[in-house]
Amino acid sequence: LDTGNKLYDPYKRREVILLYSKDLYEKIENFIPIPFETLSSNGFVKGIVVERVVVDSKYTFENVLIGLSNKSFNLENTDMILHSNFKNYLH
Repeated sequence: LDTGNKLYDPYKRREVILLYSKDLYEKIENFIPIPFETLSSNGFVKGIVVERVVVDSKYTFENVLIGLSNKSFNLENTDMILHSNFKNYLH
């Protein structure tokens, strides 16, 4: 879990939660392409809207846009990167 993500959906300007899940990435066929650019690469992640995301059994976010990555984030034990705007909800 990290909050260093500043990725927005370019179509509706929604915050995107990034999730590394190679298995889920390969199964999703209907998705919203979300372009990204970093210092070392660019491309897109597969975006899906989910009804609810629960983090650490205490933080709930509803109608969230998830950006699926099939590549690891290279952050120790991190599979999810919350959007930086969500850090205000975490205490």
